[in-house]
Amino acid sequence: MKKEDEDLKSTVDKEKTSSEKSGDGGSVYYSHSTHGRSNVLEYLKNIPRADLLSYSPEKKANINEEIARKQKILNDGLQQDNTLKKITLIILFIFLGIETIIVFVFAYMQSTSAYGFHLEEWSFKLLLSATLIQITYMLQVAVKHLFPTK
Repeated sequence: MKKEDEDLKSTVDKEKTSSEKSGDGGSVYYSHSTHGRSNVLEYLKNIPRADLLSYSPEKKANINEEIARKQKILNDGLQQDNTLKKITLIILFIFLGIETIIVFVFAYMQSTSAYGFHLEEWSFKLLLSATLIQITYMLQVAVKHLFPTK
């Protein structure tokens, strides 16, 4: 019985050493062997586990630093997202403002016949209706996609 325990210990030590060298996290793989299962379990009970249970303030400091770094990355991402949304809305409002000014200029020129400008009534109504629908739809899409509800 003593010989089996020594064989088992040397087998497990060899497998542990080879698994540590392979870099798979030090896990020990037990293949089918002639040794009884109870012998393996007895040997595993006697393995010192102080390295797994040890508490280190340095590890806790590293964890706190990682959590702080993660929060900083999230905050930077949110800040960048808000900046991009602001820029997009400013560009959209500038575009819609220019478009609205052009439509008002057309309406003024149509009503006063300035510079000999004249559109048929149906085309003028179509231009105004299409422009108003476009502005409304673009604002709706901008608000829906830039500021989604959660």
